[in-house]
Amino acid sequence: MKKRIMIVDDDKEFLDELSDLMLSSGYDVCTCIDGARALAEIPEVMPDIILLDLKMNNINGFQVAVRLKAIPKACDIPIIAMTGYYTQDEYALMIKICGIKKFIIKTADPGNIVREVKLVLAGLSTRNTHEKANNN
Repeated sequence: MKKRIMIVDDDKEFLDELSDLMLSSGYDVCTCIDGARALAEIPEVMPDIILLDLKMNNINGFQVAVRLKAIPKACDIPIIAMTGYYTQDEYALMIKICGIKKFIIKTADPGNIVREVKLVLAGLSTRNTHEKANNN
């Protein structure tokens, strides 16, 4: 079964390009143009991972990540934050408060985004396998 990725970004051109890249990499993709729409759709769509732009109008990525952690059904969905830049302080804060798994610079090699998604999903798969083994 294909892994489902939700991409949340208010830059329509970047959103479309990243969606095409993820589709061509074999993922099922859903997109949201803003944080409010993402928060409404996440509990219904239940993606395996979320690629989340931090700097958006309306509800920004930081707010989406915090609010997502308060939704029991969706609080364990891994998030990869995307931004034009970030500081180490932001990174530490986001891990502590929101559980963001990775930060990606949006101007980076698009192939890097695919690699990071694979790494996070592989780590999640490994963790789930260990949890199932421990519960049996």
